[in-house]
Amino acid sequence: MLPPLERAGRQLILSAGELEQALRRVNNGPRWVSYLKLPDGVLGRGVDAGAERAPETQPDAPEAANALFDALIRYDEVSRNPQYGVIAELPAFKATHERLAGYIGLLSSRSPSEPPQGAGIEVLPAPEPEAN
Repeated sequence: MLPPLERAGRQLILSAGELEQALRRVNNGPRWVSYLKLPDGVLGRGVDAGAERAPETQPDAPEAANALFDALIRYDEVSRNPQYGVIAELPAFKATHERLAGYIGLLSSRSPSEPPQGAGIEVLPAPEPEAN
């Protein structure tokens, strides 16, 4: 049986691949694939589900954790914006978004280091200037 973080990494890789295939069938598909692509090398990209040896699914470098967190921010933005409902409603998008959040949660729970930069900070629009 695989450790939880490794299992979550494999599931994330699989759903990200399914999302990439689904996105290629929508308008501006290649741009969406590029925008929602998970960071290369962080999760052992390109590993097939039947592989005997588990992919490397435990990024140790803070840069890798930050890259994953940045990807989660992009997924969050797409899911919150009604303009992108066609993308956000794709089953593969929902699965990848959920698995990415879960993976980051598992990753941060195993690491005693600081959370990725920006973690827990809500990004708000700039306030309007006050009228004189």
